[in-house]
Amino acid sequence: MQSNKFFTYENKLLIVLFFTFGLIFMDKMSFTFLLPFIQKDLGFSNTQSGLVLGILSAFFGISTLVFSIYSDIIGSKKKMLVIFVILFSLATLSVGLISDFNSMLIVRALMGITEGPAVPLILSTVLAASTVSRRGFNMGLIKGAGPLMSGVFAPMILIPIALSSNWKWGFYTLAIPGFIMATVIWFFMKEPVFESEEKPNWNELKGVIKNRNVQLCLLISIFFMTNLISFIGFAPLYWANMKQVPQSEISVFLAVFGIGCFVWFFVIPMLSDKFGRKPTLTFFALASMALPLVMANFNLSFGMTILVLLTLTCAMGYMPLFDAVIPAESVPHKYAATVMALTVLTGEVIGGTLGPIISGMMADKYDLHAPFYVGATAAFIAFLLSLGIKETAPKVRI
Repeated sequence: MQSNKFFTYENKLLIVLFFTFGLIFMDKMSFTFLLPFIQKDLGFSNTQSGLVLGILSAFFGISTLVFSIYSDIIGSKKKMLVIFVILFSLATLSVGLISDFNSMLIVRALMGITEGPAVPLILSTVLAASTVSRRGFNMGLIKGAGPLMSGVFAPMILIPIALSSNWKWGFYTLAIPGFIMATVIWFFMKEPVFESEEKPNWNELKGVIKNRNVQLCLLISIFFMTNLISFIGFAPLYWANMKQVPQSEISVFLAVFGIGCFVWFFVIPMLSDKFGRKPTLTFFALASMALPLVMANFNLSFGMTILVLLTLTCAMGYMPLFDAVIPAESVPHKYAATVMALTVLTGEVIGGTLGPIISGMMADKYDLHAPFYVGATAAFIAFLLSLGIKETAPKVRI
């Protein structure tokens, strides 16, 4: 009887959407993990690599916000989700067919446009299908699929494929699960039913955007993404080209980074329940300087690199605080989805776009240590901004 209770529609839907959500971020981060191979094969400079990394973030953020606002007027979320899963799988497949810089920019932009809408469609579907008492857990589980599958599974799959065959086959391989998941969603998922709720008022929404915590979270998101993308985008190149680390070891480093992010993604929000949102955010925002600075200044062994990645990725785990928890607790409930989407938009479009571009330009001008210093500087600015946050945790709010 216990097994029957587990295999409810809610739980089975969570499994389907967990892998679909994770697949989006596997596709999103695939270029990063294969960058050393692509750069060598196609002759991209660090600046060009930064542009290709950044353009996806720009279009991903814009399309995420647009579909978060307008998803409630779409006739069928199920049909739209299936369509976008197929489209971003086709875009992923197309990357393997590219052999020049301009075409790569176009295809990566298309990946961002088609991946972004799938995010609010999945999250809103999970929200509608969740038991009230499990909404927080279900949403956290789905969001955790991103760092787990993109950070752990993607490098473990893609780098061995690139070593044994060609980097292009990595993209061909990633496209296949997308078509499978689109088919599963079409035949399994029911059209989500949403509770009626008062529609947001535009004048009220403008006032919400002026909320001090919301504005600070938008700015923190920019500098967090600058730090994150500067590190994850250029660390593989740094290890391969400057440290001469074998690609087999780099795949382990990237997987460990993903595991660390996944674990801390849950731990740090729990710490904020006990110690408060602001002190937790402030502490880990300052601590986020440590990872890029340690990597840039110390010659670490294989074992020490793994230890550092497992421990110092704690600094990346404060993301749910500024992109979900604090904004949602700072505004009326009916605006929570909009401000969370706006935070994602701002971080992706500005930080996720300009961060890798600036880091790439600095790497070409100096060397591959430069992106780490760009990230550390951004982390310090995020720390300074966090000092202005007003506490929102119900138990410790003043």
